[in-house]
Amino acid sequence: MSMNKIDYNKIELQPFGKKSLRIILSVLEDIKVKIELGQTNQGLTLRYAKKVDDITESERRHAIDFLIANNVIAKHKSELSLSSFFKNQIDNELAMAIDVYETPFKEMYQGINDIVSPEDKDKINKQDVYFDFEKRELYINGAEIKVAERKESTNACMILNYLLNIAEDFTADYSELMEDFGEIEINSLGNEERNKLFKRYYEACKNLNGKIERQTPDRINDFLSIGGSERGSIAINKKYRPTIRR
Repeated sequence: MSMNKIDYNKIELQPFGKKSLRIILSVLEDIKVKIELGQTNQGLTLRYAKKVDDITESERRHAIDFLIANNVIAKHKSELSLSSFFKNQIDNELAMAIDVYETPFKEMYQGINDIVSPEDKDKINKQDVYFDFEKRELYINGAEIKVAERKESTNACMILNYLLNIAEDFTADYSELMEDFGEIEINSLGNEERNKLFKRYYEACKNLNGKIERQTPDRINDFLSIGGSERGSIAINKKYRPTIRR
């Protein structure tokens, strides 16, 4: 599939003006991340609205229409290969399934990426990942994972909230969590009590990874990197870390 030669500097989505290139790049980044995480070029699911960054649903719809018009992507004609999760999103007009034409996609991505300013790139959230502590729900690129019931303060909820909403680098030592959750000095804990807390957090993280695997269409089984000793740490796997915090 070939694409007409485009002057990327002259691209403008009405009525979005100078923001147009950043809107398109945001959608291209979304597609790129999904492919990098294992989705194929055929039947890739693209949501009309993301829950992070400042690109609106209307802006994303305009960008998707632009990419279709320029033969970068096409609407996927068969939904038989899609999971029930994505079929439901499409049926509710929250998303569409697309086919990605590899060469035009790479050309469009490179052409726009080369001229979008670093400041505008910093505003694009490449990963749509966040934890809604109030609802006890984790969102990973469109998949919704129910971590616990509302108002239920489980260790998994506390750990996710800390890693995604508090920790500076999406990483926390077990001792850091013990001090934050228990509001205690780590040195005041005996070895037995400290080991008991470590096992509690370690098991919570293992169970959470299992829950995420069961509830994500792509069977993500490595969302958390889990240290195996009480002097270790827990982290959001680097490939799932949001560029911009919600």
